[in-house]
Amino acid sequence: MQTPKISQPDSPISIRIIGNRRMQNELLANFLNKEIGCEAFCFVNHDAAALVADTDPNNISITLIDRSAFSPQSPLEQLAPNPAKSDSDRVILWNADRALDESSQAIAMGIRGIFFMDDSLSDLIKGLNAVLRGELWYSREHMCKALRSINKASMPPEAATNVLSRREREILVHLVDGNSNDAIGDKLHISPHTVRTHLCNIYRKIQVTSRVQAMLWSARYL
Repeated sequence: MQTPKISQPDSPISIRIIGNRRMQNELLANFLNKEIGCEAFCFVNHDAAALVADTDPNNISITLIDRSAFSPQSPLEQLAPNPAKSDSDRVILWNADRALDESSQAIAMGIRGIFFMDDSLSDLIKGLNAVLRGELWYSREHMCKALRSINKASMPPEAATNVLSRREREILVHLVDGNSNDAIGDKLHISPHTVRTHLCNIYRKIQVTSRVQAMLWSARYL
């Protein structure tokens, strides 16, 4: 069967694979490099925190973190992206254990998706394409659970919508469509820095803490 391809965005893209299973990770990196055309690099576990924090905001980077390489007791916070760079650095967990049921927490942390140990290579490619388009890669069940959690923590949608300016609502609409900060800025004729400022104000007003949570909130209420 022909392997699906990864759609190439306008911005440069690299894929970073973090874990301690060297052979597995090098085989995957080699596949992504040769068969799909994406630059892929391998790093060991202790590089994870620094790599997630060190991201060029002008490029798109997908960080694939091998969840099985970390203790089940390891907090997801240490694997989550820097909120200020979550547009350019899109963190995904792979080799996750379904029994741990971490999806809702991962969504809250701003992690873009999870692949489980029994997922196929085809699933991985489909998910990577979805994340590159600005989408999330979670089951409908986990997305609904995350929405219910956000509903409990956030202010009532009517109140939040009333405090959002017209420009802020426009930005949220473009956010849900999967646009990057740069793309939103181009569409609205404002700078990426201004987009980031608006997003910080939006997060505060609707009482969320990450881009992913804002996307979920917007998809539900706007």
